Amino acid sequence: MRLLRALLLLIPALAGCGQGGSLAITHVTVVDMETGDQLPDQTVVMEAGRIAIVRPSAEVVTPAGATVVDGSGRFVVPGFADMHVHLYTEGDLLTYVANGITTVRNMAGDSTHLAMRRRIAAGTIIGPRIFTAGPVV
Repeated sequence: MRLLRALLLLIPALAGCGQGGSLAITHVTVVDMETGDQLPDQTVVMEAGRIAIVRPSAEVVTPAGATVVDGSGRFVVPGFADMHVHLYTEGDLLTYVANGITTVRNMAGDSTHLAMRRRIAAGTIIGPRIFTAGPVV
């Protein structure tokens, strides 16, 4: 339940970041995916939906106007990719995001999946990046 509450607080900040705003997650522990090391007290700055800065919090000046999220006692990991999914409804999309999955490959697609992808890109719904196949033959 704590994860869901944290996600629901963070989603509006991330949505604004995707529209050209900035987001700074401060005092968070970052897991280095190359070494497995935990890097404590880092600040992660996102600009226009992309990670721009990952540095020790003491070295980062938060951009003016950025949404700031205090990540004390929390961890940041990269978004996960699920390369074999079957999307059925828009309700599935938030479930993926809530579990840290930011990219999916849909194995049996149709026009509804293309519409979902457009709505995610437009920011009208929340969901992962969708790569989709065509209909099952």
